Amino acid sequence: MRRALKSICDGLNIKYRNPVIDMPIRWNSTLAMLNRALQLRRGINALCTDKEILKKFALTKAEWSLIEKMVEFLNVR
Repeated sequence: MRRALKSICDGLNIKYRNPVIDMPIRWNSTLAMLNRALQLRRGINALCTDKEILKKFALTKAEWSLIEKMVEFLNVR
């Protein structure tokens, strides 16, 4: 699926970077994962729309909004 996401990002002129996986032993990995998801949002949405097997995982606008709020909350400055 990474190759498919990269291909879609290339087509949408989005700088592709590998998705980050949440790691329970790394305290900031959730923030890194959510930040990367937001960077790849258009590509992720297009991939979930394009691939039948992924349609059930497509995020709604409300879910993307929640991710944005979570990033804001987790971003300690």
